[in-house]
Amino acid sequence: MPSTTMINLAASALPNDPAAGVLGPMAAVVAMLASIALLRRAGAILDRLRSDFGGDLALALEHRAAGAYLAFWHRARFEGVEGLALDAGPLIVAANHTCGLDPVLLQMPLRRRIRWMMWRGQMKPWLGPVWRHFAVLAVEQDGRDVAAVRESLRELRAGGVIGIFPEGGVARPPWVLRPFETGLGVLAARGNAPVLLCLVEGTPAPRIFSSLLVRSRSVVRVIGLFRPASDEQPAAFGARLQATLAAASGWPCATAPAAEAPR
Repeated sequence: MPSTTMINLAASALPNDPAAGVLGPMAAVVAMLASIALLRRAGAILDRLRSDFGGDLALALEHRAAGAYLAFWHRARFEGVEGLALDAGPLIVAANHTCGLDPVLLQMPLRRRIRWMMWRGQMKPWLGPVWRHFAVLAVEQDGRDVAAVRESLRELRAGGVIGIFPEGGVARPPWVLRPFETGLGVLAARGNAPVLLCLVEGTPAPRIFSSLLVRSRSVVRVIGLFRPASDEQPAAFGARLQATLAAASGWPCATAPAAEAPR
């Protein structure tokens, strides 16, 4: 038989408040409801991510990660994007070229993958998996790369997005616009695609790869959407876009092609 002392100790261990007995189940219910709410929230976020980049969840997640990096490290701002219909249809993104950060910056306003055209000589072999992952279009520097042009036109005719730096490379000195390559006008006319003309400023120029590590206050300004006139030659269209970008930036237009910047 238990002693009186043991009985008293056992009784003192019981809760004095009758409501305490229901706190455990109530806490479990609250935790379950919170978990359901979190799962629904996570599901809604995933649904939004799947709606971007044609349902490619990996690219959508990369886009969000890059956006966080640009916001924190480069204090990036994007101006003039509001009100533009950029969610569907062929599109060419064209901008001045300041450094290796430019493609990352210019991808941010879009929820669609940009396939960038890039000089083959700048594509380091050890970064081959990166070029393949982002489906970069390698262009020969002699300007006679028919295969790259054909692939770009196929992408545009399928409703895709092509990115091009019409100056032909990272220009030195900065804040000077070099002549635009005629390939921009050819792609716009044959691909029946408008050109989203952008101005990139405030980047850590002029570096290609090391610019990703240097902090900045980068800005992407969308100047507008442009199409070549029916009788406008590719060179004339490029010159018109160069003049438009010069007017928006206040930078002078040079006559010599861009010089490749150091890495």
